[in-house]
Amino acid sequence: MDRGEQRRGRIVRIKPPDDVTREGLDLNQALLPDTVQNRVIWARCLEEMRQKLVCDSHARISVGGRSFGYKGKYPGIVEECLIAIETQKPLYILAGFGGASRQVALALQSKEATRTHYGVSDIS
Repeated sequence: MDRGEQRRGRIVRIKPPDDVTREGLDLNQALLPDTVQNRVIWARCLEEMRQKLVCDSHARISVGGRSFGYKGKYPGIVEECLIAIETQKPLYILAGFGGASRQVALALQSKEATRTHYGVSDIS
């Protein structure tokens, strides 16, 4: 890899999930999220991409993010944070910029506050 590639990063093609390709999806044609079925396919593909992103990283930094108007199952930042927590990756949330990151931070603070207040050792 040359220096230019290191600065630009690289494009990684992620195979669509098996449940999506079983539906006879043409991988050579763009798919618009304009029907319920297409939005489900988008959500599954975005989830697969985020799983790969998080699993291939050492830690996640969360800044901003959409809280509405997203195309996945959850807002992208929320889903990436959830995957990071599930896979025990270090997660750094910059909540001061607002957006979905702030919502995640507030939810985590609320969970911690509940745990501390009620003396519960593990809240699912």
